[in-house]
Amino acid sequence: MEKELAQNQNTFNFAVASLNRVQTDLNNAKNILSQDQARAAEAQKAVDNLSADIKVKQANLDKAKAVLSNKQQALKAEQDVLNAKNDTLAKTKADLDSVKQALKDAQADYDKEVATLKQLQEKLSELENADTILVTAQTNLSNAKQKLASAKADVKAKQQAYGLAKANLDAKNAKVDSKQANLDRLVAKEEAEKALELAEKKAKQLAEEEAKRTFFYQAGNKILDGKGNVVPGYTTNGTQVFNAHGEFAGYLTTDVKSRRVSQEIKKQMAAQLPQTGEKTEQTFGKLAALMVGIASALGLAEIDRRKKKEF
Repeated sequence: MEKELAQNQNTFNFAVASLNRVQTDLNNAKNILSQDQARAAEAQKAVDNLSADIKVKQANLDKAKAVLSNKQQALKAEQDVLNAKNDTLAKTKADLDSVKQALKDAQADYDKEVATLKQLQEKLSELENADTILVTAQTNLSNAKQKLASAKADVKAKQQAYGLAKANLDAKNAKVDSKQANLDRLVAKEEAEKALELAEKKAKQLAEEEAKRTFFYQAGNKILDGKGNVVPGYTTNGTQVFNAHGEFAGYLTTDVKSRRVSQEIKKQMAAQLPQTGEKTEQTFGKLAALMVGIASALGLAEIDRRKKKEF
C-alpha cells in the first residue's frame, strides 16, 4: 500500500513538474505571441503607410503621363506644321532651280545666237573686203617669202662661218693638245729630275751618315779600312778620308782595336821603309811615333774645329 502510495506520489510530482513546464512554455509562447502581434501591427502600419505613399506617387505619375502625352501631341502637331513648311520650301527651291536652269539655258542660247551673228557679220565683212584682204594676203606672202629667202641665205652664211671657225678651233685645239703634251713631258721630266736629285741627295746624306761611323787607318802613304785592307785611290784631308770618286768616306783614327789591323799597319810601314838594320828600326819607331803624334794633333784640331762650328 505504501509502495503504491509512493508510486502515486512520484507520479503526481512528475505530473506537477510537467504541468509547471507546460505552464512555463505556455507563458513563453504567450510572450512570443504578444511580441509577434506587436511586430505584425507595426508591419501592417508600415504597409498601410507604403500603400498610401504608392497611391500618391501613382497619382503624380498619372498626372505626369497626362502632361507628357499632351506635350507630345502638341510637339507632333508642330512637327507636322514644320514638315509641311519644309515640303513647301523644297518645292519652292525646286521651282527656283528650274527657273535658274531655264535662265541659264536661255543665256546660252542667246550667247550662241550672238556668236553666230558675229561670225556672219565677219564673213559679210570679209566678202565685202575680199579684194583688199586678198591683196594684203598676197603682199604678206611675198614679204614672208623674201624674209624666208633672206633667212636661208643668212643661215647658209652663218653655217659657212661656223665651219671655218670650227676648223680654226680644231686646229688651235690640236696645237694646244700638242703643246700640252710637250708641257706634260717637260713637267714629267722635271719631276723625274727632282725625284732623282732628291734620291741622290738622300743617298749622299745616308752615305755621309754612314761615313761618320766609319774609321780608317793610315800606314805611310796607304789607307787601310776597319778590317786592315788597303783601299786604293783613297785620300785624306786632315782627319777626313775620301774615296776614289772624291766622296767623303770616313775619318782617320789612331785607336787600333784589332790585332790584325795593328799587324797590317806595321807590315805596310815596314814595306815602305828601307831595310838598314837597327838604324832602320829606330827610324821606323821614330817615324811611327811622329805619325801617331801628327794624327793625334790633327784629330784634336778637327774635333776642336767641329765644336767651334757647332757653337
